[in-house]
Amino acid sequence: MSANWVQDQKFVAVTRPASVAAGAVSTTQVDTLGYDVIEYWIYMGTASGLDMSVCQVTHSDSDGSNHSNVSGASIADQTTASAKTFMVRVHKGGAGKRYFDLTLTTGSATAVLAVFALLKKAREHPPSSTGADAETTATAS
Repeated sequence: MSANWVQDQKFVAVTRPASVAAGAVSTTQVDTLGYDVIEYWIYMGTASGLDMSVCQVTHSDSDGSNHSNVSGASIADQTTASAKTFMVRVHKGGAGKRYFDLTLTTGSATAVLAVFALLKKAREHPPSSTGADAETTATAS
């Protein structure tokens, strides 16, 4: 591990915090070039009968098209009345595809949620807060 572990990671906003109607949730494709691991973090706020019916990671060699499901990278149907956090991790390995996306569908209730991705195990370290997709970074020793 490097002296500054934050340099090995990159934060990517996939779905900014929002109240979303039941159905498909808009997500942003993530370019994983230079990283070996991607984690999707899904935070669902409280709602009566909140339900996540589909949560599946997909990948592709092409930007924006030809996505296929990543085997084992899904979360089964979830129903909750309290806030919960879910995470799906994919170790790309040497032959992993470059572009990843998340297929996320909420059930019958309006959901308050946010989704972000953490790219980990950087092959090169971002030289600045810009390279890490952060407005500002601070490091204490």
